[in-house]
Amino acid sequence: MYSINVTPLSDSSWLRSKATDPYGRAGTVRLAYQVSTIQVAILTDPTPAPDTCPVWIQPLDLLARDGGTADFQDFRARFKEESDLKLLMLSDRASTSERERQRELQDRLTPYSFAEHRLHRFLNAQLRVGDRVVDTYRGRRGTLLDPSPPPLPHISSPMIVRFDEPYVTGDPQWLKGTSTISAIGLYPTLGLL
Repeated sequence: MYSINVTPLSDSSWLRSKATDPYGRAGTVRLAYQVSTIQVAILTDPTPAPDTCPVWIQPLDLLARDGGTADFQDFRARFKEESDLKLLMLSDRASTSERERQRELQDRLTPYSFAEHRLHRFLNAQLRVGDRVVDTYRGRRGTLLDPSPPPLPHISSPMIVRFDEPYVTGDPQWLKGTSTISAIGLYPTLGLL
């Protein structure tokens, strides 16, 4: 396994900038990191809705700052095109030129998703028992009880969290507010960053 350096960019001109991501979500850049060849921001939502995570990660090239345009303006269109071509390939209906285009797009897009994923893993690897976390999928906040429980076959990178508010399901653990969930869905709260 090789390691990827994740380096804080404490002098980034992006810090405290208002920015909009490719999906139209506006936020403020709180921290920036160099992850391999890509610079990645940690943003906060100025007015988080109850069901959204107030902290998220986005490569700087994909952000439009203060009403400007992003360096990689057509990211969403290229991402959709690559996904559509991949489906054609999986169904064995792609022509040679479509296969070449899919590989070209994949090579262009992969560094961004890799950097985003790597920074998220880096942040979660620093979590300790008692740290406050946010569930990306439901916007719930909780306290980390166990950052490395025994592996489960249906949950990748499990962590055990006691949420401030229980989630209504038939699972008795969820009803008590304690849950084993994937670290993929967790972010540290901004106070830990």
